[in-house]
Amino acid sequence: MRTAGQSWNLFPGTRARRVADLLATTSTPAPETAARWQHDVNASFYTYHRDLIRRYVPAGVAVLAPALAEIESWRGTAAVYERGLALLVAFHECLRDAVFAAATHTRRGTTTKAPATATRCAAGEVVV
Repeated sequence: MRTAGQSWNLFPGTRARRVADLLATTSTPAPETAARWQHDVNASFYTYHRDLIRRYVPAGVAVLAPALAEIESWRGTAAVYERGLALLVAFHECLRDAVFAAATHTRRGTTTKAPATATRCAAGEVVV
């Protein structure tokens, strides 16, 4: 299994692998065990994106400070209080859109370098 790279470990693959590992350890889980699996909030697959932000987004930019603080306070879960996760999901979607826009720009009828135009993101149109 890969350990790094864009989208290598995203939902539903991560959760499915965790459940498969749990199922491999038992023949028939007790109802309480199955309920615990169903309420799994592990979202560690977004750790990769948090690490990208830590590495490439400059610290000390006042307008980014609140968002970066939420991302830093994220505890690796999808619990309802994890506001940083929403930012990581949006970052992933924008990054994915930018990567695919750059990779497919010649197929969309442009002949120049990938344009710095708006790409579709979860929150609407975002210039990348």
